[in-house]
Amino acid sequence: MTSLSFRRFAAAAGLALLATGCQRGPELGTVAGTIKVNGAPLPFAYVRFDPVDPPRVYGSAYADSNGHYELKFTQTRDGAPVGKHRVSITAARGDELPEGAPAEARVRLPSNYNESSDLVREVKSGHNEIDFELVVKATNEKKPRDRRQALR
Repeated sequence: MTSLSFRRFAAAAGLALLATGCQRGPELGTVAGTIKVNGAPLPFAYVRFDPVDPPRVYGSAYADSNGHYELKFTQTRDGAPVGKHRVSITAARGDELPEGAPAEARVRLPSNYNESSDLVREVKSGHNEIDFELVVKATNEKKPRDRRQALR
């Protein structure tokens, strides 16, 4: 191989490496969607996608005022690792909400949506649109203190 041919080969190999990407880390799929509770957008919620097998670094995001989120993996990479994920969603607490936040933002989500989440979603290569329609029962009803009051 002549010197000129070798240089061309080296340049072509370098360009091929740049074109395929030299990013370190797992393969990611971008993930975006909307979080709703009882049909209404849940603003300012925190959503986290934890890979199931093998457990590794997660993707997470804060929803905007319309309940829309877009996952970040790192500061420079969007998405979550390709594969199955246990998803946890936590509503913002009172001190985390901006002034004038809508009433829909002030909701307490049951543990099956966060600490003991039973939400599982698959992230595939490419773009994933993953919406959540959560159902929360009203907790304003007063429960009877004992059985005798319930029978009245």
